[in-house]
Amino acid sequence: MSAPLSDSPGQSPQAMSTVPTPRGPSTGMLIGIVAGIFVVAGLFCGIGGWLLLSISPSFQDEVRTTYATSPQVVEAIGGIDSISYDALSTWNEKDTGGAPAVFDVRGPKGNAKIVVYRRGDTAELGEHTAYLRQGQADFPLTPSVGVQF
Repeated sequence: MSAPLSDSPGQSPQAMSTVPTPRGPSTGMLIGIVAGIFVVAGLFCGIGGWLLLSISPSFQDEVRTTYATSPQVVEAIGGIDSISYDALSTWNEKDTGGAPAVFDVRGPKGNAKIVVYRRGDTAELGEHTAYLRQGQADFPLTPSVGVQF
C-alpha cells in the first residue's frame, strides 16, 4: 500500500493538484463602489435642487406684479392667474447669454411664458428685459402701469 499524498483524509490527488482560481472583487469593495455612486448622485441632486430653489417665490411675485396688467399679457392671455418657474426652459435659455429666468404663466385666455433676462446674476428682478413667448414668437413686454424697476 502506498503512503497518502495528503494529510487530509478522503482528499483525492486531483483535488490537491487544483490551484484555486482568483476570485472577483470582494463584497466590501462592491458595496463601497455602489455607495460612492449614490453619494455622487446625491450631491448632483442636491446641487440641482438648490439651483431650482434659488428662484425664490418673492422673485416670482415680483415678475407677476410687474407684468400682470402689462398690455401685452392682458391681450395675449388675459392677465396672470398663476406663475411657476420653468427650470428646463431656463436651462435651455442659458445658451443665449445673460441671466435668464423663464416662467410659465396662465391666464383666463390661455398660457404663455415670460422670459426675463436680468442684468447681473441677482435674485431680484432689478434692471432687466422681458418677453412674452407664445409658441416660437417673442413679444417685448412693458411693465404694468405704475410699476417701476
